[in-house]
Amino acid sequence: MTMKVPLTEAQFQAQVTELAERLGWSWLHINRMQGETGWRTPVSGPLGKGFPDLLLVKGTQVLFVELKADTGYLTPSQKVLQSQALRDQRFYVWRPRDWSFVMEVLHA
Repeated sequence: MTMKVPLTEAQFQAQVTELAERLGWSWLHINRMQGETGWRTPVSGPLGKGFPDLLLVKGTQVLFVELKADTGYLTPSQKVLQSQALRDQRFYVWRPRDWSFVMEVLHA
């Protein structure tokens, strides 16, 4: 029996962005960097902490997408941003197990 190796968040992001580009979406990802005190994202402003992994744009469609491994969870900052600042926007949390839904959304 072959065991399926879970995708990392980075591998999943590569799959999502590849499909998005093939379907005509433009995207933005803000890279995190590891410093002496751990991981950080060098951004400014109140939306910086917890900002979703991907901003996808196609025509007038705008998607905010947080990507997680199948076992990942939203941080408190991400939950606040989702429920407050982006509550009226198309905000998604996608995991590898959601691939059919990801394809459905991006094909629309």
